[in-house]
Amino acid sequence: MNVQIQEEIRVEGKTLEETAAGSVHREEIDRMVAKHKKEMEDINSEIATVKKGNDALRKELEEERAELQKKITRWEDEKMDLKKGLDNKSELRKRLEDEIRTQQEKFEKAQQELQAELKKSEKGRDSAAVMEAQRKAREAERAKQEAENTLQWRMSFKHMGHEIARGIPLVPTSLAKPLFGTIGRGLDIVDRRRRGK
Repeated sequence: MNVQIQEEIRVEGKTLEETAAGSVHREEIDRMVAKHKKEMEDINSEIATVKKGNDALRKELEEERAELQKKITRWEDEKMDLKKGLDNKSELRKRLEDEIRTQQEKFEKAQQELQAELKKSEKGRDSAAVMEAQRKAREAERAKQEAENTLQWRMSFKHMGHEIARGIPLVPTSLAKPLFGTIGRGLDIVDRRRRGK
């Protein structure tokens, strides 16, 4: 419903009171005012007929009339508030449209600045080449570190034990490898402890 009201106000240029929702509300208020005025007329005629006789009933009818008058006043005030609300919404819509326009201008300016930065960066492709060279240097350093780690492992006593076991032709690998591998592992542990002290 709010979308329909906004469309009627923004696209069709209607005031809030002229929208479908506003007119329904206005008709309801008019109907209530007419109903209460009719009731008031009925009460006035009853007051006129009873005026001579029953003071208590007349007082009750006057109180009822005063209550109806308050309701009529309240409904008419609400009708005025609705009209004021429509005027305020129109002013608010104008402020929002101005804000949207300002934000759009800021966005376009930021886009232009970004385009200028992109053009500058295209001119500075040398810096991209430098960054690529630095990346390749880091990869080479990583590969060198991995090679050193592999070499260090190969130099460990455990690995040497396995190599010795493979080099003994008469002893089956299934017997020599576990023996020399275990000895090598033990030597690695001893070597690490020495380096740790």
